[in-house]
Amino acid sequence: MYTKQFLQASLLASVASALVSKDGVTGKLPALGWNSWNAFRCDINEEKFLTAGQKLIDLGLAKAGYNYVNIDDCWSIKSGRDNTTQRILPDLTKFPDGIDGTAKKIHDMGLKIGIYSDAGKTTCAGYPGSLYYEDIDAATWAEWGIDYLKYDNCDVPSEYWTGDEYHACHPDYNHPTGPNATCVNDPGLAPAGYDWSKSRTAERYTRMTTALLKQDRNILYSICNWGQAAIETYGANIGHSWRMTDDIFPVWSEVIHIINYNSFKLNYVDFWAHNDADMLEVGNGDLTPEETRSHFALWQR
Repeated sequence: MYTKQFLQASLLASVASALVSKDGVTGKLPALGWNSWNAFRCDINEEKFLTAGQKLIDLGLAKAGYNYVNIDDCWSIKSGRDNTTQRILPDLTKFPDGIDGTAKKIHDMGLKIGIYSDAGKTTCAGYPGSLYYEDIDAATWAEWGIDYLKYDNCDVPSEYWTGDEYHACHPDYNHPTGPNATCVNDPGLAPAGYDWSKSRTAERYTRMTTALLKQDRNILYSICNWGQAAIETYGANIGHSWRMTDDIFPVWSEVIHIINYNSFKLNYVDFWAHNDADMLEVGNGDLTPEETRSHFALWQR
């Protein structure tokens, strides 16, 4: 378990001394694997994740490091949490043996498993979020055997868009598609030299950092705040990777737009510190074979 002093030092570290997992391995390199959202959205069940895991093995991708099988949104009961424990409840229609049962099956394949939640009241699809429940949820995921957390940015309560929270969108990435991406409630662009690590956005995501570090299990922390609040300037202090833009789509112009933007932010990348250009769209949409190969190659660099 981390000491209090080490935890504080980690949260204040620079990119050169990023948030390092207790095992010294988790998050050192970018996570490779498969995520359900781009292909299936909310139409998910255990069988699809077991099939994806087997495909990673059969195609030789697991041997190349593609070992994460990540559950995205819509895995839980939408109506709310357990009245007694306040835990998020898995949808047992989709996951008959619970998420812990699916996790065991994925681990038995020699692979790792990821889960999804949100630093807001609800997820982007309207399921229970984790804001104010960070300790409960982190402990639950550790107990279930989760290896990776994708942490999204929907349904942010009004108290987190007031006070010192300046224009949370990137001034040089004006491409709003998410529900909060227009930043209509913000008072304007931050002044020159503003320390975004002190912002309300950073506060929301650091709450989960603290909760994850309390666990005895190493969980890779993937921050998905759509590149808002200059996340690249402090992301290494509180997580292992961070999304740099809004959602990707299987359209070549979108793919190029994202890779071009990220190409100017490579100075923020290091061990345990990774800009996230969002998930691959290989096999989705109308990308040509040439575009698909280029997309795949660019995302591996």
